[in-house]
Amino acid sequence: TRACEYGWEAINQIVADTYVRLVKNRRALQEREAQAA
Repeated sequence: TRACEYGWEAINQIVADTYVRLVKNRRALQEREAQAA
């Protein structure tokens, strides 16, 4: 069960990093579009 818990922690960390990156990218895109318009 400890290996399973470690796996879930690693997965959650990857998901969190990916989500933060997506949010930052989307925010940068919106700012770029606002400047273009």
